Amino acid sequence: MPVMAIGGEKSFGAVQAAIMRHLATNVREEVVVGSGHWLMEERPEYTVPLIHRFLDDRM
Repeated sequence: MPVMAIGGEKSFGAVQAAIMRHLATNVREEVVVGSGHWLMEERPEYTVPLIHRFLDDRM
């Protein structure tokens, strides 16, 4: 199953994907530049397109 691991640059960043790779083999890693923990509140204009692209690639 495809998994998208998104971490904020000032929070978990790429560590989100590293953690997910312990449980999944098909992991897409994304880091939201300039964001901390609250991705959708801090950088919605960056985060929403990431999610759309991930879902569009799966359809």
